[in-house]
Amino acid sequence: MKEEVNKWMEQALADLDAAKKNIKIKIYYLSVQCSCQSVEKALKALFIKQSNKMPEKTHDLIKLGKSVNIPKKYFDALYELNPEWIPARYPDAATTTPVRDYNEASANLHLKKAQEVIEWVKKKTGK
Repeated sequence: MKEEVNKWMEQALADLDAAKKNIKIKIYYLSVQCSCQSVEKALKALFIKQSNKMPEKTHDLIKLGKSVNIPKKYFDALYELNPEWIPARYPDAATTTPVRDYNEASANLHLKKAQEVIEWVKKKTGK
């Protein structure tokens, strides 16, 4: 299972890097998507490390956080990121399209929250 942990963390870190790069090129909705995905994948990597099995298929960051016993101080980040996986992707999920719904400030906020969680996961996984 160590290989699976490495794969999930590698992708989590690549998604986090993509979130940063998309802010630089002003594609804010995609940055938010990547921030959410990076946390999801990092939490799944930690779940695999802790339980030696694959996690259930879910996008629910709160559920994933609870499954790995994430400290309470990181739940504000999860609550900020969790609802974004749908409206950042689908043009019919909000009042406007994702490309119009997000700006630099929101992308930076979501990136910061993702970085907080991923730093904790990196310490727990040794990655």
